[in-house]
Amino acid sequence: MNKLIFTLILSCVFITSSFAQELKVITVDMGALYTGYYKTKEANEKLKDSIDQAQAQAEELLEEGRSLAEEFNNLRERINNPALTDESRNKSKLEAQEKLKEIQKKESELQQYQANTERSLQQRQRTHRDLMLDEIKKVVLIVAEKKGATLVLDTAGTSLLGIPNVLYSNPGWDITDDVLGKINENAPSE
Repeated sequence: MNKLIFTLILSCVFITSSFAQELKVITVDMGALYTGYYKTKEANEKLKDSIDQAQAQAEELLEEGRSLAEEFNNLRERINNPALTDESRNKSKLEAQEKLKEIQKKESELQQYQANTERSLQQRQRTHRDLMLDEIKKVVLIVAEKKGATLVLDTAGTSLLGIPNVLYSNPGWDITDDVLGKINENAPSE
């Protein structure tokens, strides 16, 4: 019994001393860091170039489809021409059927190209975002340790209810500018 009481008292002393340690909270705006990071800006420019190239390729496929549709319409007009012989009309019908298959194939090709490109670009964007956030987080932790922080809160996020996760923080706790300066130290000069 005495051993149990001694253990309880020792546990209470340990817990009390743990709470007695000073809690130093700092805040950071991860959204501002992500958008202000020079590597994010560079990656966004590359992504925009890729989007432009993909749109140009899609437009090219679309133009090919329009050309096929125009050829198909010409064949339909020829089929309806009363001056044609039955043999010529049947030949034009077969050509029109083949042209219709080409059109459908081109439409399918375009849809698949758009879906694959969109999926690829989204994956690239996600991968980039994750890499950049990991790099930023490492710098946040370095700055937080230098400042002696025991807790870092992100002020950029919102809860599921759409309200900020951090309702108030002392502006003196914010290290966003310090971290932003550190992550952009190696930015190329413009």
